[in-house]
Amino acid sequence: MATILPGRTRFALDISVTFESPTERAQEHDLLLSVNHDQETARELSLYKASDDFWRSDTIIEWPPGLEKMELEVLSKKPDGRKTSLCLTDLFRESFENGLPQNAQDTLTTFNVKMKITDDPDGRFSNIPIEEQILALPDDHTQKRDLLSQIGGELLTSFAQTKSKVDLDGSVMMYKKLVQLDPSNSSAHGSLGIALLARSDLIEGDIEDLQHGILALERAQATAADDKDVIRYLDLLGPAYQLSYYRRSDTAVIDKAIAACRKTVELTPEGHSDMRKRLDLLGYAHEWRFERCMDINDADAAIAAKKRVVDLTPENHADAPRYLSRLGQSYLLRFQNGGTEKDVRRAIAAHQKAIHISTNDHDALPKILVNLHECYVSQFERNNDMKYLDSAVAVLRQAIEVTPNGGKEKTNILKKMYDCYYARFECKGIISDVDNAISEAQKAIQLTTSGSDDMASWLYSLGDAHYCRFKRTGSLNDLDESILALQKAVQITPDGHYMNTLCASHIYRFGRTGHFEDIEEAIVTAKRTIELFQGVDNAEKVAGYYANLGASHQRRFDHTKDINDVDIAITAYEKAIQILPRPIAVASEDELSSAGYLNNLGGSYVCRYVCTNDVHNIEEAISSLQRAVELTPAGHTKMLDHVSNLSLAFSYRFWHSQDVKDIEEAIIVVERALRSVPKDSEQVGDYLAVLGSLRERYFQYNRDPKHLDAAILEQVQSINLTPDDHPSMVNRLLQLAQLYASQFGHTADTYDLELMIKYFRLATVHPTGAPSSRLNAARKWSSIFLPFADFHSESFKAYEFAFQLLPEVVWIGDAIKDRHTQLRSLSNFSNEAAAVAISLGEFKAALEWLEQGRCIVWNQLNSLRTSVDDLHEKDPALVENLQRTSKQLEGAGSRQANVTLSGTIEEKISLQTEVKLHRQLGMEWNTLLNQARQLPGFEEFLKPIKFSQLSAGLPHSGYVVILNVHPIRSDALVLVRSSAEPIHIPLVNFSYEKAEDMRKSLNAILNIHGARTREVWLGATKLDASYSNKERARPLNPPEDLVQMARTGRFTTDGHPSATTLSMILSELWTGVVKPILDALEITGNDVSESLPRFWWCATGPLAFLPLHAAGLYTTDLLAPKSKTSDLVVSSYIPSISSIIERRNPSNSPYFSGILAISQPNTPDLPPIPSTTKECQMVLNKFNASSLDAKVLEDVAATVQEVSECMNSYNWIHFACHALQKADDPMKSAFYLQDGRLELASIMDKTIVDADFAFLSACQTSTGDEKLSEEAVHLAAGMLTAGYRSVIATMWSINDNYAPLITEDVYSYLLQSNRKGEPLDSSHAAHALRYATRRVQEKLQDVIGLELALLCSVPYIHMGL
Repeated sequence: MATILPGRTRFALDISVTFESPTERAQEHDLLLSVNHDQETARELSLYKASDDFWRSDTIIEWPPGLEKMELEVLSKKPDGRKTSLCLTDLFRESFENGLPQNAQDTLTTFNVKMKITDDPDGRFSNIPIEEQILALPDDHTQKRDLLSQIGGELLTSFAQTKSKVDLDGSVMMYKKLVQLDPSNSSAHGSLGIALLARSDLIEGDIEDLQHGILALERAQATAADDKDVIRYLDLLGPAYQLSYYRRSDTAVIDKAIAACRKTVELTPEGHSDMRKRLDLLGYAHEWRFERCMDINDADAAIAAKKRVVDLTPENHADAPRYLSRLGQSYLLRFQNGGTEKDVRRAIAAHQKAIHISTNDHDALPKILVNLHECYVSQFERNNDMKYLDSAVAVLRQAIEVTPNGGKEKTNILKKMYDCYYARFECKGIISDVDNAISEAQKAIQLTTSGSDDMASWLYSLGDAHYCRFKRTGSLNDLDESILALQKAVQITPDGHYMNTLCASHIYRFGRTGHFEDIEEAIVTAKRTIELFQGVDNAEKVAGYYANLGASHQRRFDHTKDINDVDIAITAYEKAIQILPRPIAVASEDELSSAGYLNNLGGSYVCRYVCTNDVHNIEEAISSLQRAVELTPAGHTKMLDHVSNLSLAFSYRFWHSQDVKDIEEAIIVVERALRSVPKDSEQVGDYLAVLGSLRERYFQYNRDPKHLDAAILEQVQSINLTPDDHPSMVNRLLQLAQLYASQFGHTADTYDLELMIKYFRLATVHPTGAPSSRLNAARKWSSIFLPFADFHSESFKAYEFAFQLLPEVVWIGDAIKDRHTQLRSLSNFSNEAAAVAISLGEFKAALEWLEQGRCIVWNQLNSLRTSVDDLHEKDPALVENLQRTSKQLEGAGSRQANVTLSGTIEEKISLQTEVKLHRQLGMEWNTLLNQARQLPGFEEFLKPIKFSQLSAGLPHSGYVVILNVHPIRSDALVLVRSSAEPIHIPLVNFSYEKAEDMRKSLNAILNIHGARTREVWLGATKLDASYSNKERARPLNPPEDLVQMARTGRFTTDGHPSATTLSMILSELWTGVVKPILDALEITGNDVSESLPRFWWCATGPLAFLPLHAAGLYTTDLLAPKSKTSDLVVSSYIPSISSIIERRNPSNSPYFSGILAISQPNTPDLPPIPSTTKECQMVLNKFNASSLDAKVLEDVAATVQEVSECMNSYNWIHFACHALQKADDPMKSAFYLQDGRLELASIMDKTIVDADFAFLSACQTSTGDEKLSEEAVHLAAGMLTAGYRSVIATMWSINDNYAPLITEDVYSYLLQSNRKGEPLDSSHAAHALRYATRRVQEKLQDVIGLELALLCSVPYIHMGL
C-alpha cells in the first residue's frame, strides 16, 4: 500500500513487459507512462529500463485527495515519433492493496504487460520532503500538532548531524506553524528559537533570524512552567544577546545579556555542574559592556565572575587551565584600559599558573601562551621596556613548539611572532630580529593556501620586512625581494591593497639605483591607487596614497632637478594633509600621519628654495616642519626625521640671511629632541651625528674652534653608539674624517692629519659597509689630497682600496644597463687614479688601474667567456659549475626591461623574478671564483690583470699608446713588447680642458653639417667609384648646396659664427698630443707605407672622442712633410689593452670562410641611402672575381633573424646601412635592418667561431657615450666582444655618396694578398683603411674643399688587431 498519511497517497510503478516476438525482443524500446485523470491535464512520464523486460517509473505519482479513479497507459515510442499503446488500465482507490489487474486491455498479442504498485523499496524517493504533507493537513486535524512537533524535532536532530540547511528550514517551518496553532506552547517557542539561532549561525551575519530567535526564546522563558525551563532558555538567551551585540553594537542588548546571565547564576544551585559555565558567560557579558562603555564596574564584575569560576574548578580539572587564562585576560583588559601594574601582574600570574598545570598536549595550551604573550606586549607598550618584548618572544617560541602544523592557529601565532620581532627590531635595531621576522613570514607562507586572503597578507608582511631590512642594511637584494613579494600580494588582491607599500619600495630602489623605471613605476602606482580609492570613506588611506605620489615626484626631482616635480609633490602633500581627519587623541595615528606629511611637505619646500632662491619657500618649509615637530610626541622614533629636516631648513635660511640665530635655533631644536630620547636608544647616535654636522656648519661660518671641537666630540660619541653593522657607520666615519680635515686645515697639527687619515681608512675598509659607500669614502680620501702633490702618496693608498671595491660596485650580478648607470658616476675615476700614480712614478700601477677602470663591462663579459681548460684537470665539477653559471650570467646580463608601465602585474613579477635570479647567479659566480682561487696555481684566476701579463701579451711589433688626460696632468704611457717598462711621455702642452674644448668644438662642427645619420648629400655630384690615382672627379656644386646634412644651420657661439674648423682641431691634436709622442719615440717615418709602425691608440676622457689617427697640419700655410699622423704610423684604436692580448690564437689569423654584406637602401621610416646597393654589389663582385665566397642580403632579405643567423656562417661581415648610438641606453645602439634593429645587446650575446673582420659602413658605429667615456659603449666594441679581431667603424656619420669609395679602396688593398696567392689577412685592415682614407681625402679636397673632404674621410677608424 502506498499510503503515507491520511488523505495523501504517493506511489511508483514497476512495469514488466514480455516481448514474445524475436523481432520485437531484438529492438530497442522507448517506453512512456501516460497518467490521466479529471483533476489535471494528462501527462507522460519517462520509464527507464532497469533490466531485461523490466522498466520503472522515474517519477513519483501523487493521488490527489478526493480522486476516485485515474487512467494509466503504457506507450511505446517509435524512432519516427509515432506512439503505440501497449496497455491501458483504470486504477481505483480500492485497488491499491491487491495491485493492478494483469494483461488488462492488451492492445497487441505479441507481448503482455504487468503493472505493480511499489513502496519504493530501493529508496529512490526517500529524500522527498514530508513536511509538505503535514502542512497540507487541515489545521483542525487531530494529528497535525503532534506531527509538526515530531517532524520539527526530527529535522532539528538531523541538522545537528548533517548541517544541512534544508533540514533546518524544514524544522523552522514546522515550529512556526506549531507556534501559530498553539501560541501558549512554551516548548514550541523554545524549539523555534533554537532552530532560528542555529540558522543564524549557519548564515553568518543573518540578523533577522537572530532577532526572531531571541524573541522566540524570550516568549519561551516568559511562559516557562518552572525554573528548570527558565534556566534552559536563559542559558540560550545569554550567548544570543552577546552575539546580537557583536553584530549590531546595541548596548541595550548587552544589558539584557548581563541580566539573563545573572538570573541563570541566581537560579543555579551551589555546586551545580553548570555554575562554572554560567559564571563564565556572565563575565564575558560584563567584559563586552566594559569595552563599549568603559565603566570600570563592568571590568570589576567580569573579574569577580571569572575568579569565582576559577575558585570552583579543581586544578586537576580539564578546564582549569582554560578558566585561569580567561581570568588573566580579564585582568589584562582592565590594565589596557586604565588599570594598574597590579592588574597585568595578576594577569601574568594567572596565565603562568594555567601553563604550569597544563600538559604539553592540552588543546588550550597554545592559546594560553598567546594570551601570556599579549600581557608582555601590553607591558612593553605601557613602559617601553624591552625586557617585556623579550619575554613575549620567548613565550611565543614555546607556543609555536606545542602547536601542530596545518591549522590556522599555527599561522596566527607565527604572525604574532613576526610582529614581536618587527617591533623589537624597530626599537633595538638588532638585525637578527628582522631576519627572524622574515623567517616567520616565510614559514607562514609555506603553511598558507595559495591565493587566499591570508596569503596576500603574509606576502605583504614578507615584503614589508625585507623593505625594513633594506633600510637598515642598504642591501639591494632585500629591496628586490620586497618588491617581488609585494607584487605577488597585489596580484591576488586586485582591489588595490598593498599598492601603497609597493610604491614606497619602488621609490627607495630608485634612490638606491637611480633606475628611472622604478620612479616611473612608483608614480604610476601611486596615481592608480588614488584612482581606485576615489570616494572611499577612508581618509587616512587616501591621504597616504597622495603622500606616496608626493614622495615619488620628490624623488624624481632629486634626480632630474625638474621643478615641476617639486610643485606636484607640494600639491600632493598639501592634499594629504587637507583630507586627513583632525587628530582625536594625542599621538594618535592620524596625528603622526599628519606630522609625517608636514615633514615631507617641508622637505619639498626646501628643494624649491634651492631651485629658486626664493626665501618664501624656506619660510614655508620651516613653518611646516615646526608643525610636524609639534605633532610628534617627544621621544618618538619619527622625531629624528622631523628635527633633522627642520634643522636643515634653518641652515638654509642661515646661509641665505647670515643670521646666526638660525643656526643656533637649528642646534637647539636637535638638542631638545635628543633630551627626550632614551639613553639606550640607537637614535641617540643619529641625533649626535646631526648635531655634529650643524656645529661644523657653524664653524665654517665663524671659524670658532669650539664648534669644531664639539662637532668632533659628538661625532665620536655617535660612532661609539652605532652598531658596527649599521649602514650609517661608513658615512659617520667619513664625516668624522672630514671634520678632522677641517681641524687640520685650521690647526695644521699633524695629529689631526693622522686622525683624518685613520678615519678615512676605517670608512673605506669597514667590513659591513655597502661597497658604494666604501668606494665613496675612498674617493673622498683620495680627493682631499689631490690638489697637493706632496700628499699624492696618501691618495695612492686610497686608490689601492678603491680598485678592490670596483667589482662589487659595478657588479656582474646586475644587468648591463644598471652597471652602466653605476659607471656614469665613476667617469673620471680611473683617469684620476692614473694621474696620481704617474705623478709618483708608479707607471705600472697607472696602467693596471686604467685597465681595471676601463671597459669594465666588456672585461666582465670576456671573463665569462674565458677558457677554463687548465682548471678542468684540477676540478672538473667546479669547471662545470663555472661554465653553467657563466652562460646563464651572460644571458641575464643583457636582459632588457621590456615591461612597460602599463604591463600586467604578472609581467612585472616575471621581470622582478629575473632580477632576483640574476643577483643569485652573481653571488654564485663570486663563490665559484673564490673556490677556484683556493686551488694551487690558480690564486690569480680571473683577478685584475697585472702589468707583466699585459706586456707579455702585446703584439710582437708596434706601439700601444695609452693617453691619460685629467685636470691635474696629461700623459702618454707607451707599451712595446721589447720593453720591460712603460715609456712615460708627459704631454706638457696639452690639458684636460683643451681636450674637452676640442670635443665640444668637434660636436658643434658635426651638428653644423648634420653628421649624425648616413644620408644622400643633395646637390653633390657623385664621384666615379672606379677612379684611378690620376683621375679627378667631375665638378660638384658649391658646398652651400650640401644643405640636407646641415640641420642646425651654421655653428655659432654667443650669436657669432665660429671660426673653429675640423682642420684646426686636427692641428691642435698634432701639436699637443701626437707629435710630442712621435718625437719622444724618435719616429720620423719612411716612404714605404707597408713598413710604417703600427700604433694602437687607447685614449681616455674627452680624447676618446677625438680623431688622433687624423691629427696633423692640413692648411696650406702650415703644410709640411711628415706633418700628419698617417704620414708616420698606421693607426688603430683599442678600447683596452686586454682587447688585443693574443690569448686565443696568437700566431695565426682565422681562415677566411666568406664575407656577408648587408645592404639597406630603403629602410622603413628612415631616409634612403641608395649607394649601399652599389657598395655591397661592388663587394660581391670583387670577392667573386677573386674566387672567394660572398653573400649579399639586401632590402627585404636583410631581416634581423636572417642577418643574425648568417653572421654565424661568415667570419667577415660588411654592414652598409643606418645605425644609431643611443646615449640614454647604450646597449640599444643598433644597426637598422628591414624589420627592426640588430642591437648591441644581441651582438654581445653572440660567440661567433673564428670571427675575423667587420666593416661597419654605417653611422656612429664607434661614437660611444660621452658620459661613459671609459667604457667604449659602441657597436664597434660590441663586434670585438663578439669575437671579431679587426673592425672598421665610424666616429660620426658618413656620406652615402662617398662611402662606396672608401669601401672599394679598403677591399682592393686587402685582396692584393689573395691575388699574390696569399690568404686574406684581416690584420692588414688598418693599412687598407689608411690607404683608402688618404686617397679619398686627396681626391675630394680639390672638389668639395678641405673641410668637407676631412668630414668624409676622417670618421673611418680601425679597431683591433
